Amino acid sequence: MTGVLRAALGDPRLELRFVLQPDEPPVDEHGRPVAGAPGDGYECFAVQRAGVTLAEVVRPAGDPAQRALLPGLVDAAGLAIEMARLRVGLRRRLDEVEASRARIVAVADEERRRIEHDLHDGAQQRLVSIGLALRHAQHELGPAAGAARKTLDEAIVQISEAIDELRELAEGLDPALDAGLRPVLHELATRAPMPVDVTATAERFPPEVETARRGMPGLGVGVGVALG
Repeated sequence: MTGVLRAALGDPRLELRFVLQPDEPPVDEHGRPVAGAPGDGYECFAVQRAGVTLAEVVRPAGDPAQRALLPGLVDAAGLAIEMARLRVGLRRRLDEVEASRARIVAVADEERRRIEHDLHDGAQQRLVSIGLALRHAQHELGPAAGAARKTLDEAIVQISEAIDELRELAEGLDPALDAGLRPVLHELATRAPMPVDVTATAERFPPEVETARRGMPGLGVGVGVALG
């Protein structure tokens, strides 16, 4: 639409700014907010349809002939401008959803790291320490304390089983992305119940991209997965 209006008025400096919400700054065709009012020497013409401001035409002030043509031109292009505004609004909402999703995934990844750290350096280590303490107490009791040694044996077995369960739980978490997507996908492939061949680029991507794309092969990061 900007190109059409520029061509119709013969003014390459003309800009079309869309108004998505009355209380928000206007945005450009990519949905990016346009900061500030038009500079000196420029005038702003509101594009309205059914009493709703859809956009603003910003152009250099002067040339009365061009100014006289602008209302009729904008009125004729009103429907097309409204459709362009809807597309820009949709694009902006999709960008907001994608950014929100990336933030949610990043928070979940950070929480996964925290849980894995707590399991490994917290619960598992404490259980190992308890098991060693019980084994030491068992040796101190000597062979005469048969019943007590049996009780300690059972407690140590239960602790060992708890450690194994925690280790399995920690291994079941998605691997960290410290080394990038490729090693993560290869590690995930080893857990699959069937043979999986992974072909992935070694290229690193921004953290928010790697976090969002983990577990979603082929979505724009040069990854292929084949089941055999």
